[in-house]
Amino acid sequence: MFPIEFIDLNKIYGLFVTLTFKIGIMSCFAAVVVLSHRFRRLLLQEKKNELQWLAFNLSFGALLLLGVFSRLIYGYRPADLSLEGVFLLGLIEGIPAGVLVGSLIGLFNLWLGEYLTLPFLVLAGIAGGVIHLARPEKIHLYRLMPFPPTLIYRAFRGYLRERTVMFEVYPLVAIFLLDSLRMIVAVFTGKLFALTSANPLAVLLIFLFDAGCVGVPLWLWHHEETEERLSESNAQLTQARLDALRTQINPHFLFNSLNTISALARTDPERSRFLIGKLSGLLRRLMDDTSEMVPLRKELDFIDDYLSIEQARYGSRLQIHKEIHPETEDVFIPAMVLQPIVENAVNHGIAPHPRGGRVEIFTEPKNEGVLIRVKDNGVGVHTNPAAKGGNVIPSRSGEGLGLKNVEERLRVIYGKGFRLNMGRRVEGGTEVEVFLPERRLVYGNDLEGRGE
Repeated sequence: MFPIEFIDLNKIYGLFVTLTFKIGIMSCFAAVVVLSHRFRRLLLQEKKNELQWLAFNLSFGALLLLGVFSRLIYGYRPADLSLEGVFLLGLIEGIPAGVLVGSLIGLFNLWLGEYLTLPFLVLAGIAGGVIHLARPEKIHLYRLMPFPPTLIYRAFRGYLRERTVMFEVYPLVAIFLLDSLRMIVAVFTGKLFALTSANPLAVLLIFLFDAGCVGVPLWLWHHEETEERLSESNAQLTQARLDALRTQINPHFLFNSLNTISALARTDPERSRFLIGKLSGLLRRLMDDTSEMVPLRKELDFIDDYLSIEQARYGSRLQIHKEIHPETEDVFIPAMVLQPIVENAVNHGIAPHPRGGRVEIFTEPKNEGVLIRVKDNGVGVHTNPAAKGGNVIPSRSGEGLGLKNVEERLRVIYGKGFRLNMGRRVEGGTEVEVFLPERRLVYGNDLEGRGE
């Protein structure tokens, strides 16, 4: 039988220090949970499969057992958070989890002679699980934060206004009742560990701090969940913005391709049918693959199909030259980011030139990324100083897309990590230079893995 220490008035300060350490240990415990990526993911995951559920609860129980070991081996009583931990687990995971972990810890204490720990911890897990099941849908688990001073004030004010008891009061009442029962059983039987005292002030401090040991993790995890939801909302907003920008490019590309086919429908029906086949293949690829990031080689394949449509229209007036560095072919870049650049080179550089011209595409690895150059020797274009970034080519359809859309998409994806420059070539024509980092993240979501 383990001795029970009674704390008199002269030891109130020591008790306060002990309880403060207890809050600190529980805070470290809660922080360890959120700092572990795998544990944090399971904590914030509402629906878990059987393996995930078992792994989460057993890991949770293992941390609580470490505290019990610290008390028994080193005599460090503040580390024993079995009551608070089992109740907390029942509160966030339900009755089965509370009963499972409570039983495991209770069996260990049973072997050590604390025979009443097992039924008491099972009771604590059930109490937390009942509150878990009874909570209203509008109240999230991590908002059940039993901080006595603030909660009592809010409950009293709410009762005066609406004559109803806040649901958040029930975890606080449950902890007080469990603590009271634990103290009574410990005093009269000695078969259960508890911090006890004959001093009412000391008892009140134990109640308040034990409630705080449940409230602190819930408070920390509530903020972590809020941050997670905010991050998800930002990622969804970013993806919606990217989708909107991309849907602007697709009709623009389709409009110009249909113009090409329409122009050849009467003069060269055979070539027109060929272009329709190419266009249908391109559209099928656009619809089947919605990946935001694609390997450069895949983007270049798309460019080849597009240029085959334009070469069918312009014939020998349009020449293509490519120098693709082998190391750049597997670098992921935003889908449909090169097509508008190449389209501008054809429609605004080569098409107006009486003798046509040449479009050149170069890639090379540079600074853990890829440098892409698109050149033409056509009539050249004038930059639009009033446009955003001062480097926007007006589209042929008059919708003002061109590089403006490309630049906006790259800014959304890479922030300030990309470079997009356009200028006149000394020998005539235009050159567009794009630098893209090899791997980048958007609000914690790896775009490179989507759809691949």
